[in-house]
Parts: sequence; C-alpha cells; structure tokens
Amino acid sequence: MAFFKKRESLVDNIAYMALMAAINVIFVLLTTLVPFLLFLLVFILPLTSLIVCLYCKKKYFILYALSTIILCLLVTIWNIGDTLFYVIPSIITGFLFGLLLEKKMSGIIIILITTLTQAILMYPMIPLVHLITGRYIVDDFLAAFRLSTFPYTQHLTHMFIILMALIQEIISFIVVYDEIGKFGVSADDVQDDTLVISIIVIGLSIAVVISYFFVNEAMNAILILLFVLGVYQTVELINKKNAVATTLIVISIIVTFFMVTGLFRILNKNSPSGFMTLGIYPLLISFITLLNKYLFNRPKKYKIERKD
Repeated sequence: MAFFKKRESLVDNIAYMALMAAINVIFVLLTTLVPFLLFLLVFILPLTSLIVCLYCKKKYFILYALSTIILCLLVTIWNIGDTLFYVIPSIITGFLFGLLLEKKMSGIIIILITTLTQAILMYPMIPLVHLITGRYIVDDFLAAFRLSTFPYTQHLTHMFIILMALIQEIISFIVVYDEIGKFGVSADDVQDDTLVISIIVIGLSIAVVISYFFVNEAMNAILILLFVLGVYQTVELINKKNAVATTLIVISIIVTFFMVTGLFRILNKNSPSGFMTLGIYPLLISFITLLNKYLFNRPKKYKIERKD
C-alpha cells in the first residue's frame, strides 16, 4: 500500500491517522529521553499533521488531533512542556498548511502564514508551561547553544521562535512538493503572489522601524521574515532573466552593503539593532519586482497597418 495515497474508507483513515499519531508520540518520547534530539526531530512535527490533512478526510482530523495530544501527554507525563509547546501548535499549523495548499496558494505565502501562526501559538505556551511545570522552555535553547549569559536574551527568544517555526514549515513544503500535483495543483494554477508579497514586504519594513522604537527585542525576528521574502523575490527575478532587473539587483546589493557598513555601529550601540539596515534590501527588491511585472514585462502592442 502506497504511503502517500488518499484514504477513502473509515478503516483506512483510522489506520493511517493512528500510524501518524504513533510517529508523533515516538518523536516526543525520543526527545524526552534524549534531549539533544529535540533540535532535530521537532522540525518535522507539522509534517505528520500536513500529511493527515492531505490524505485523510477532514472530518476525521479532530480525532487524530485529540488522540495525538492525549497520547503525547500520557507518555511524557513527567515532562508535558514539550507536548504543549511543540506538538499542539504543530498539529494546528500542519492542518492549516494542508488547507492552504488545496486552495492553490503559492508556497511562499503558505510558509509565511503558517510560520506566523506557529509562532503566535507558541507564545502563550511559554508562560503556560512555566506555570504548570516551573520550566522556562526557551532556557533549553539558550543553554544548548551556550547563550544563557548573552545580554540580550529577549531578542534571542523571539528569533528562536520565528526561526524554528520557519524551518518547520519549509521542511514540510519541501517534503510534499513532489506530491502537490496529485491534488490537482500545478505551477500554472498557483495564484500570482507578486503584488501580495510586495505589500507584505512593505508592511514588514514598517513593522521593523516601529519595533526599533517601541518593541526593540522583536525587531530581528521580523527582519528574518523580511529577508526570507527578499531572497525569494531575488530568485524569482533572476529566473526571469531580465537584464534591467538583474542590474538593479546588483545596485541594491551595493546600496545595502554601504548602508550596513555605514550605520551598523551607530544602530548597534545600545541594542543589537545593527542588522536593521539589511531590511533595505528586501524593500528595494520588492520595488524592482513591481517594476519588472508592471513596466519591464508589459506586453508590446503592435499596430497592423491595413493596405487599401
């Protein structure tokens, strides 16, 4: 029986969901017994829920979610923090990922939405885990990378959450990418995201500036998302092989380089805000992307002269 295959009957659905729930339980149990594995296995947790969403009937998903959570809590009763912080948000975002994929949204938009959702779900789990177990779960990350004495640990907390969520969703997309065609989705069907991403980039750029003044510790986390979108748009532009756009990309890199070298020390004086200037690159690339779409690649109109 093929592993990646739609399940139609009730028995097939239950058996498949039981298998995926068991995989989740094994992952959580392994990370509890061998803590080092946490930083490897946690990144594939949303994938199991995504697979269930794609290959099983949606009406049975709640059974999968509840059984997975209950089993994970039972096998890690002495350490339920991992289930609350890692498993529950991953189940929700895995399901959301599958729904957005079936709606034929572009991969980068799906990754962005599910990353933000995962991060939002993780934040309330931090005080909840601390309240129940007395454990501040982010300390595990800081200790593992020997950053406990870093003076700006709050900045690292936000970056840790965003990075972990982002890597989880990217891995999920890479694994199911080859299977997308089976759901009637092709590259030609995916919605054009040029304008949407450019608007998001502008919005995130404004958010970086605002956070610099009011919520400084969140600035670098937002910058990570902003730079990912900038890299994505750069690759898209290069693939279009437009000489003007390519030249503008090189100019943008040079401008960004001089901005970073010129302002890094000034911005980094009282807080780790020096990399804020990197945000200029995604902003410039978004403007180039819009120019490429609406100006450089405009279809030419040809006049046909009639001869009498």
